[in-house]
Amino acid sequence: YDFSSRNLSNSDLTRFNLAGAILTAAKLEKTGLGEANLSDADLKGALLCDTYLSGTDLWGADLRGIRGCGGKPPEKEMFKDVKTLYGAKLDEPLASQLREAYPHHFRLPAASPSVAARGDMAEGVDARLCRSRPTCNAAASL
Repeated sequence: YDFSSRNLSNSDLTRFNLAGAILTAAKLEKTGLGEANLSDADLKGALLCDTYLSGTDLWGADLRGIRGCGGKPPEKEMFKDVKTLYGAKLDEPLASQLREAYPHHFRLPAASPSVAARGDMAEGVDARLCRSRPTCNAAASL
């Protein structure tokens, strides 16, 4: 899906599957993205002001250049309840702030019924094996 530069403000995209979506420079002000799948999505330069991200899967998402309210860098608190930031691409200093505040978001997520149903992770989760995720496969081989 290509939503580049689209105005999706005030939309309810709760639980939407936007894996791999192109949201470059999209306006996501006051958008509900709770429990949405944004894995491997391209959000470069997107506006995330008062965007609801609780339970959102940001595995491998490109979040470089994202902007918060007033065009400023987003507040780290916006990401406190996301499902994962594993493999996400982030700018500094936001990346350091998030890693310090929420280190668990950067760990390989444990298997859950929703993850297993999506087919993101193979049986050997303890061995850190995953399906169809280059970032995970690279980490698993370390």
